[in-house]
Amino acid sequence: MLKSLTVWNFALLEHVQVEFQPGLNILTGETGAGKSILIDSLGAVLGARMSADMVRSGCDWLRVEAVFSLEDESLGLHELLTQQAIDDSDKELIITRQLTRAGRSTALVNGCHVTLAVLRQIGAYLVDIHGQNENLALLKEENQFHLLDGYDPDVAEALAAYECVYREWREKKKAYAEKQQASREYAQRLDMLHWQDKEIS
Repeated sequence: MLKSLTVWNFALLEHVQVEFQPGLNILTGETGAGKSILIDSLGAVLGARMSADMVRSGCDWLRVEAVFSLEDESLGLHELLTQQAIDDSDKELIITRQLTRAGRSTALVNGCHVTLAVLRQIGAYLVDIHGQNENLALLKEENQFHLLDGYDPDVAEALAAYECVYREWREKKKAYAEKQQASREYAQRLDMLHWQDKEIS
C-alpha cells in the first residue's frame, strides 16, 4: 500500500507531501491544480522515463519519494528484492528517484541503487495505474498468469514450491555442465601430454 508521496521541484510543484490512508483515497481539484503532476511523479518512482524538462523552473534537480507498506507483500516481490540484495525485513519500501537538470538520474530502493529496469519490475508489484485503454493490459499473457497465480493461495504455494525446485535443478544442471567442461579440458591436457611424450620418444 502507498503510504506517502513526497515531491520536490517537479514541474510546477515546489514541495508537496501527500499521506494516504487504508481504503479509498480521492484527489480532487480544478483543472491545473496539479493532480496529473502527482500521478506523473508516482510514475517516476515506478520507473517511468523522465526528462530534464520536468525539473521546476529555476531549480537544478527534482526528487520524488514514495513510501510503501509491505504488510501484504507478495512472494514474487520478496524474491525480486532478495535477488537485488534489498532488505525488506521492516515491511516498508522507500523508493527515491532524483533527476538533475543535466539529465543525471538516480533511483534508490531502501537506500540501494537500482536500474530503471529493476525499478519497473518492483513497481509492477506495487501499483496499477489505469488510464484510457489501460484495460488492454488484460490481453497480455504475463498479466493473465499473474492474476491466475495470485487468485488462490494454494496455487501460489504450489507455484512457489515449483520455482524453488526449478531453481535447484538449474543450479545442479549448471554445476554438472561445469564438471563436464572441466573433464573435457582435463582429457585434452592428458591427450596433449601423451602426444608430447610420443614426440619425445
